[in-house]
Amino acid sequence: MAVLAKTSSWALLDQFQYINKQYLRVEECLMVDGLSENTFSRYEIKNDLFAIYTPFVMESQAKAIIQRGSDSQKVRKRKRKLDHEEQPCEKKIFIKSVLLDIQKTGKDLQVFKPDHNALEKFQNNHTARSASMIPGFKDMFQKMCEEKKDMCVFPDNLNNSHIKKIAGPKETHSAHSFIGILGYTSFRDCATKVKVGGQICLIPDNVSFLTSDYHDLVYGGFKRLGESYDLILMDPPWQNKAVRRKKGYSMFDENELLKLPLPSLLKPGGLVCIWVTNKTHLLEYVKHTIFPEWGLHLEAQWVWLKMTRVGEPVNDIDSAHKHCYEFLIIGRRNEKTMDSTGISQNHQSNTPRTSDTNYLGQLQNTETSAEEYHEMNIIKTSVVEQLADTSRSKEELAIDEDSPQPVDNIPANFVLASIPCSIHSKKPDILEVIRPYIKKNPRCLELFARNLNSGWTSWGNEPLLHQHVDFFDKVSK
Repeated sequence: MAVLAKTSSWALLDQFQYINKQYLRVEECLMVDGLSENTFSRYEIKNDLFAIYTPFVMESQAKAIIQRGSDSQKVRKRKRKLDHEEQPCEKKIFIKSVLLDIQKTGKDLQVFKPDHNALEKFQNNHTARSASMIPGFKDMFQKMCEEKKDMCVFPDNLNNSHIKKIAGPKETHSAHSFIGILGYTSFRDCATKVKVGGQICLIPDNVSFLTSDYHDLVYGGFKRLGESYDLILMDPPWQNKAVRRKKGYSMFDENELLKLPLPSLLKPGGLVCIWVTNKTHLLEYVKHTIFPEWGLHLEAQWVWLKMTRVGEPVNDIDSAHKHCYEFLIIGRRNEKTMDSTGISQNHQSNTPRTSDTNYLGQLQNTETSAEEYHEMNIIKTSVVEQLADTSRSKEELAIDEDSPQPVDNIPANFVLASIPCSIHSKKPDILEVIRPYIKKNPRCLELFARNLNSGWTSWGNEPLLHQHVDFFDKVSK
């Protein structure tokens, strides 16, 4: 995420710009005079997906507003009694306290452009709503993961048959070949255009991803994600009436999260960031049940404020049933300490950790050729380190990896403001904002991912979903 502006209490983000940085050079295979030839092109995620010009309203409301005149944004609303899930909260007060500053900065940067006739001109965000209907892979990967549920084998002694490298644009992969397998790339500063399951998708540089059912992840699949991480981000598929009605994606009960062996994936001192909807019971469940179970200390409860291109929240901040914000709950695992013998010990972990002899360590202990060892070592090396200054020696990087580093205190209240993508539940990237609060060269993991980001490992039952080429436009030179 490109950070356009940042203060001690809010940041203005540009998700469109952040995504596009990963596709400035995309290697693809073209036919020239009957021969295949590799070339490089530039791609951008479709701008229409961010064509959110006006607040979200029903079509009937939009027509009523237009008929009454663009100066009147008030429509008759059905009265609804507030329940315990919808009571005014301190977060609304905090959002209001920074909103004017965000709007002024956005206007100064030409991110927000006021337009009193925007509702009629942009037809109630018709372009964005149409773009969000791109089918892409549809639910192909979800169905494959469900079909292969309980069939994936995760033995203690793993080898390189459990990993799969995407080497270049001339390759064709079956979709089934990625189920239960850790896919990865190392394209040397370029993305690649490949065929997966008969469909074309764009894969960023320096990513790794595991596609599986949640059950398979919990009962052994997590070992394929490699060494533990400094930052774990997740957007669980919480129960949602709208999603259930549209059959958008599979959901699960929040208690399923307790099965996740997160302490086996998170380094001492590491951060966990969980996107949570506005349901009070979910917020309380994450803070008071999930975090203690995982041995995490609650650090902060941030807010993602969704803004339009004209500079208004996508819904009234005081709306009782449609919200313009979501929450990001942040917790930290207690730091490790050293005893008198120099052996590291962990503080107050509620769940026993698995052996430090993890998946990739096991891979290196197997009998492999030099070429196979090199392939596996690519995954073991932090993908972020690969993006670091190549002038730094391995010794210097090792010092950074092992030495404790001071990090800033996370602000308890903070607003992330951005124009949202019209694809349902697609969240902004937070790494650049969260970076001051984690160690250098962090290893980052996203759970329940539906897209890939350079420098990250991703798990989900459809992590390639939004990598489909139909979500992108090729930029003419």
